[in-house]
Amino acid sequence: MSATDKLKAYIPEIQNATAAAIIEDTEQAFKELCNVEAIPDEASSLIVEMAVIRYNRLGSEGLASQGYSGASESFINGLPDDLLRRLGKYRRLKTL
Repeated sequence: MSATDKLKAYIPEIQNATAAAIIEDTEQAFKELCNVEAIPDEASSLIVEMAVIRYNRLGSEGLASQGYSGASESFINGLPDDLLRRLGKYRRLKTL
């Protein structure tokens, strides 16, 4: 199953073009974060997790917290620590 299909399984209401764009952007972010040219097959679950986070943040970019009617929400910056730890396995050091 492709990463786009997995994302659509997690988020059934997502449009095909939106899912494909989010996966493409997420794959690029993975490559930049890990300093790699290609994404290993075993990292596909990380790509989907990162894509779900990206999708959930749509419309709330730059928002740190919000409150209304006595309820408040706060948002994390960046990626969750557990996901960053798992990404560390794929990170390569840049050489000059």
